[in-house]
Amino acid sequence: MTRWPSRLLGALVRRRVVTPFADHAGGKGRWNRLARAPRHVVRSYRVALEDWAGFRPALRIALLSDLHVGSHSHDIERQRAICAEVNGLGVDLVLLLGDYMNMMPYFGGRVPPERIAEALSGLAAPLGVHAVLGNHDWEYDGEAVWRALAAQGIAVHENSGVRLTHHGRTFYLAGLADTRFRSPDLAQALAASRGGEPVLVMSHDPACFLDFDGHAGVMVSGHTHGGQWRLPGLGALWIPSLAPRAWASGLVELENRALVVTAGIGTGGLPLRINCPPEIVVIEIGG
Repeated sequence: MTRWPSRLLGALVRRRVVTPFADHAGGKGRWNRLARAPRHVVRSYRVALEDWAGFRPALRIALLSDLHVGSHSHDIERQRAICAEVNGLGVDLVLLLGDYMNMMPYFGGRVPPERIAEALSGLAAPLGVHAVLGNHDWEYDGEAVWRALAAQGIAVHENSGVRLTHHGRTFYLAGLADTRFRSPDLAQALAASRGGEPVLVMSHDPACFLDFDGHAGVMVSGHTHGGQWRLPGLGALWIPSLAPRAWASGLVELENRALVVTAGIGTGGLPLRINCPPEIVVIEIGG
C-alpha cells in the first residue's frame, strides 16, 4: 500500500528538481569538476549455508546498487563502463538493488529513467539481470522507472519472485518492495517458494533483514551508501535505515541466514564520499 506522506514528499521534490529530467548524459554542466566520481572497487564475499551445500560450483552474483545516475560527472559513460566491467567478472546472476535516480535538487545531472535503463541494458548473465526499486525511484516516479527497466529486459520484482536453476540446482529469487514508499511483504514475496528450497532475497533497505528470522537464506541490500562519509575508527556515522549502523556495508551472518550490504555506486545529498569508495560487490554462495 502506498504511503501517502512519502508520496506527497516525492511530488514536492519532483517539482523542485523540475521533472522530467533533461540531462541525458549526466554531464553536470558547470559542476563537472566538483562532482567527479572517486575510483570504485570490487569487493568479494563468500557465503556458506547448509541449504546451499549442493551448489557446486558456487553461485556467483554481482550486486549493483544506489547508482543515482547523474550524481557524478558524465555518469552515463561511467555506468556503461561499470556494466562492461561486471560482464567481465564471470558471474551467473546480476542483481540491481534500487535507487537508479539522482534526486539531488541541485548540481544538475538529472537523467531520465529511459536513458538510465538504456545504459544498464548492456548487462548480461546466464541467469539474467533482476532488479528491485528504491525510495528515490518512487520519489521520482516508480512506475516510469519500472517500465524503463522492463523495456530493456530487466526483470523487476516487488513482493514477488522467480525460480532459477544453477547447474541443475534450483533456488528461489525474490524481491521486496521499498520500505519508505511501499510496503515490503516477505511472506508474499516467498509465497511461491518451496519448503527447504534455498532462498535469495533482494531488498533495497537492509532493515528488512530484521524480519528474515526463521528463513534459511541470503538477503542482499543497498540503500545505506556504506554511510557515504566514514571516519577512521568510527565507521559510518549514520545510515538512512532502521537497520543497525553496523550493517552499513559488508557481510552479516546470523545462524542460518546471511545479509550482504553494498555501499553502492552513486551518492545522495552531495556528490562526495569520504573513506567509502563506490563498489561493485561479488558474492559466491555455496555450502
